[in-house]
Amino acid sequence: MFRTKERLSSTLVTKVLKKGTLIGSGTFRVRYLPVKGERRVAVVISKKTIKGRVQRNRERRRTLHLLKELLPIGYHMVVMINRNTQDLSQADLKQSLVDLMTKVT
Repeated sequence: MFRTKERLSSTLVTKVLKKGTLIGSGTFRVRYLPVKGERRVAVVISKKTIKGRVQRNRERRRTLHLLKELLPIGYHMVVMINRNTQDLSQADLKQSLVDLMTKVT
């Protein structure tokens, strides 16, 4: 899990969503803003994508765990999960995120 200083606040989330650059894949969409010297992240998943709150939080935690090692320094980033990722393995999720992070940097 990310420390509080590494998570986006609600005001920063709206700023990134309004002004950030959008990239995407089949599983994830990412909005990001380049900043100097820090990294902050938020993972968003809608109720439309996964109905149950326990399952939504589990997928959010899985994604945050993978992002901890993949997230580059110098970006504020909002990662949105597009589709149900419960059936994907950890390796498939990681590969999707690696592909997205290479597009960002």
